[in-house]
Amino acid sequence: MRMCYEAIGSSGGRYVVLEAITIPVKYTRRDVRADWLMAPTITGAPVNIPGLYGRPSTPEHRKFGASLFLLAEELLKEGRIKNHPLDIREGGLENIPTYVEDLRMGNVRGKRQIVPLLGA
Repeated sequence: MRMCYEAIGSSGGRYVVLEAITIPVKYTRRDVRADWLMAPTITGAPVNIPGLYGRPSTPEHRKFGASLFLLAEELLKEGRIKNHPLDIREGGLENIPTYVEDLRMGNVRGKRQIVPLLGA
C-alpha cells in the first residue's frame, strides 16, 4: 500500500484493494480516496462474515452486477474482449502439485488452468 500511495501524484487519486483497510491506514493521505471491495456483494446478497469483512445486502451492487454481466456477455459475443484460453490438465487432484510448480517456473502463462476431477 505504501508503494501505491507513493505512486499516486500530489493531486491525489483513488486506491481500491481486495482486503479491508483499517481507518488509520485508510487516511494515511487525505488526498487519496481509499476503499476496498468484496466481490460477492455484486450479487446483492449480504456477506455473513464477522468483523470488517461482513457486508449488508446491497441492491445497488446487484443492479451494477447485472449490467456489468450483460455488458461482458455482449462484448464477448462481439469478439471485442476474449476470455483466456483454456489449458485442460489431465490426471486429477494428485497432479496439482506438478501444475503449481509449472506456474512457479513460468511454464504456463496467459491460460486458465482446468483440472477435471476424476470420478466427479
